[in-house]
Amino acid sequence: MLENRFRKTEFYKKHKYRLARANDLLSFFSAICLILFLVGDQSHMALKRHALSSEIKVTAILTGMHSGVFGIDDNVIRAMARVPRHLYIDRPYNNFAYYNVALPVEGQDYLIPEPFITAIMVHLMEIEKNDSVLEIGFGAGYDAAVMARLARTVHSIHQIDPLEPEKLLSVKRRGNIVARDSNGTLGWPEAGPYDAILVRQSMREPPLALLRQLKPGGRLVIPIGAPGDTQRLTVYTRRADGVEKRETLHVKISPLLKGSEI
Repeated sequence: MLENRFRKTEFYKKHKYRLARANDLLSFFSAICLILFLVGDQSHMALKRHALSSEIKVTAILTGMHSGVFGIDDNVIRAMARVPRHLYIDRPYNNFAYYNVALPVEGQDYLIPEPFITAIMVHLMEIEKNDSVLEIGFGAGYDAAVMARLARTVHSIHQIDPLEPEKLLSVKRRGNIVARDSNGTLGWPEAGPYDAILVRQSMREPPLALLRQLKPGGRLVIPIGAPGDTQRLTVYTRRADGVEKRETLHVKISPLLKGSEI
């Protein structure tokens, strides 16, 4: 109503072309400001991811005397730098997504491990672009997203909280990631064999079912040790004459839950 009255005034009739031009300029500058804000926000996140990549490299050097791993593969570092970790973290902890610290999962007695643990686990898997890999354990999907940038296919067995029954027995497809809930100790034999398998939670010993699902030369990466104690991040490689074992970093990770039978 007021706009119509304004358009009928002598002032508007006399200056309507200038007013229209000013309005266009205002819209243009508003759009520029919005673009700069969004680009600035993305650049800020990119800087955080770059800083985290540098910290992971330094941490590998510092822990190398104990783990025997003095560097993380550049492909792994690049994959982690391209995955927006804050999207996989509960909103209250978004500001800490690019710090090298473990973060809680709301409503769960579980911590998402620090990014360095993800980096060294994926590094030890030695993933190549045509590989088929299996991930087992409770997680936010971040590790699978990182591996999906390195491998041809990622099969992920999630341990779902029983308070969320609608997620049980679900099969989700996201690009080259296939996920479901089942008993992780049995693996996913119908989709195997695999070039590499990652068990994200600890166990006292590696399940034979998982070792059998490795291709010749395939690697199983898993924290081995008693619950509550310090474990060793261990690599089992399937050879023609048996299984080769290699112990690396000392870690403390929650035990693997059995999951459901399907």
